[in-house]
Amino acid sequence: MSMNIFRLTGDMCHLLSILILLRRLHVAKNAEGISLRTQELFVMVSLTRYTDLLTTFYSYYNSLMKIFFITSVSYTIYLIRRREPICSTYDRQQDNFPHWKFLVAPSAVVATVIFLIEYNTRRYGWESLTFHLFDVQGILWTFS
Repeated sequence: MSMNIFRLTGDMCHLLSILILLRRLHVAKNAEGISLRTQELFVMVSLTRYTDLLTTFYSYYNSLMKIFFITSVSYTIYLIRRREPICSTYDRQQDNFPHWKFLVAPSAVVATVIFLIEYNTRRYGWESLTFHLFDVQGILWTFS
């Protein structure tokens, strides 16, 4: 996996945005205007997309950035859910979109179907569209 200026710029912007969010939570000591559900979706995407951390080593930079993204968003979720006085300022009534019902479940179904069709047609051709192999890492990446 080669490094280029666009990837580096994107990673640094992502890193900066997470650090700004964490700083804001610590300085303001409130979670007003921050969606816990968005943070939960973000960590879910990170966990499903970065499963290659367990199987493939690309570079120290790649591994460290993935680990930082997962842990920092997990820490954000911890702050909003459990850490006083931040958790007492989180407004559950405003953050009430049923994300499991309308985003996660349909995405999981569509990802599984798309992955199985794409995987099987690439491997066996359109003639034998049978679903007989499950590649969990591939399905998780497609879900993300």
